[in-house]
Amino acid sequence: QGSSDIDTFKNYTSQSLLWAPYRSQCYFGIRPRNINDSPFIMGIMWFDTNRMDAMPNLRHQVDMDDKLEKFSWVAYDPRIGGKESIIDHENNVNLTISFVKSHDGKNWATRVEGKPIDPNKKTAISIVTYMTQNVGSSSAQTIRPFLKLNKVISDNDLEFNGYSPELNRYSISFKDNFG
Repeated sequence: QGSSDIDTFKNYTSQSLLWAPYRSQCYFGIRPRNINDSPFIMGIMWFDTNRMDAMPNLRHQVDMDDKLEKFSWVAYDPRIGGKESIIDHENNVNLTISFVKSHDGKNWATRVEGKPIDPNKKTAISIVTYMTQNVGSSSAQTIRPFLKLNKVISDNDLEFNGYSPELNRYSISFKDNFG
């Protein structure tokens, strides 16, 4: 019985830690923990579209010259997720990013909420969500890794399908929420 319990615990631990913000160089980025040459990668970037120098002030990779007041996890548990707070005075935005995982660790969701720090300041923040399924270098695969748009449900609701040897077939949904 003890051996079976240990195997069950090892499997749960391995699966529950599959997805996390394993991209420490980014303000926010998600990937599976298995390191290989074809990982799925997802992240966010943001900038103020009202600024003439918006692109040089794009926030993506952690840079101390960005002079953010705060970028840290307020709460985080590697098996269930957490909440990150980012305060960017230069772009006049207070971002809250929530990341949650299903009990088995196979599914996850991210929610990005933004509020102006000074509502009287004229800003228009654009948040860019990106993702990629790297294809890797192995030519021995019968199915090459891919990520493609499956269907547009509405302007604010998209569904993607993908495949990689580590994840097998998977799907991703993007939904815009307003208010």
